[in-house]
Amino acid sequence: LQLYTNKTKYIIFKLVNKQDYSFINVIFEGTTLEQVAEQKFLGVWFAEGLSWNCHVNKLKADLSRVTGCIYRIHNLIPTWLKRTLYYSLFYSKISYGILVWGTTSAANYNKIILLQKKILRMCENCKGDTRNLRTQPLFVKYNMLRGPAIIFKRLPFLRFSRLLGFGQASGRGESS
Repeated sequence: LQLYTNKTKYIIFKLVNKQDYSFINVIFEGTTLEQVAEQKFLGVWFAEGLSWNCHVNKLKADLSRVTGCIYRIHNLIPTWLKRTLYYSLFYSKISYGILVWGTTSAANYNKIILLQKKILRMCENCKGDTRNLRTQPLFVKYNMLRGPAIIFKRLPFLRFSRLLGFGQASGRGESS
């Protein structure tokens, strides 16, 4: 195993409300490693304050691009294709790593839910202003889960896979 010191960075996790003025200089094989405030690891952004604001903001930017792309073509494609695009481009990004970042605040979930609602309104092909169109019936009609409900869908699968022994990385799991 080789460690590339020019790519390696480190984070010191600390409490959000507490200022920490200590500076730690990490040196590995003569190279000083860079300290960062946030870092992407396996597709999830971790911040030094252990809040998920950074991850949700970057996710929101990515989902806004997807929403914009669907908006440009939503009058040209049928509803089934919009739904397919939603699940392949939008839902896949929301659900990836949600067991890690899913404990975020309601304010962060609202950022994602607003984008979900925009896509739902595009699926209806309504002419004119759709901001007043209620989305709760649309979530049911298109069988889509709202942001926080996705984590509750994923948790039982995680628990079931661990019961069967699929969730153990090295074969060393809980002894029975």
